[in-house]
Amino acid sequence: MKVAILSMQQIKNYGSFLQAFSLKKNIESLGHTCEFINIIPGEQLEGYKTSCFYNIKLLFQRLWGWDFYKRFQTIFVFQNRFRKEFLPYLGVKKGINTKHYDVVVIGSDEVFNCTQKTWFGFSSQLFGKGLNASRIITYAASFGGDYYRQITTCRQKGNCLKFIA
Repeated sequence: MKVAILSMQQIKNYGSFLQAFSLKKNIESLGHTCEFINIIPGEQLEGYKTSCFYNIKLLFQRLWGWDFYKRFQTIFVFQNRFRKEFLPYLGVKKGINTKHYDVVVIGSDEVFNCTQKTWFGFSSQLFGKGLNASRIITYAASFGGDYYRQITTCRQKGNCLKFIA
């Protein structure tokens, strides 16, 4: 079977990488071909929108201190090393993937965490919308730190239920 994974595979985080890598290797060990689908950004929800100023503020909060240069250098080295050494193991290709798959696996990680300040916003794709597949399943998917109240406040309850029901 042709299988695709839609996850947080491009987040530069060891946990996200290991989950994506492990899931891909397990699917391949069962004799299936496996690729990744990149997240198509959705709308920035009211109250969770990010701006250039917000991103700069976040960067300064992470770097601020007497060892500013060392912190900056450490983050820069980590980001580049991760991009060059780890992400190639996943075989993630750039761009939007519209191929047809027998199965698309959504997960694992916090793929349903839609009320966070993220670069991709509320992507209905993470709930299965617009995926070109015969079957769509989830694996160890989570809403992360989202609460029912947050989802209903952002008027996303219907969207969430429609895609996961």
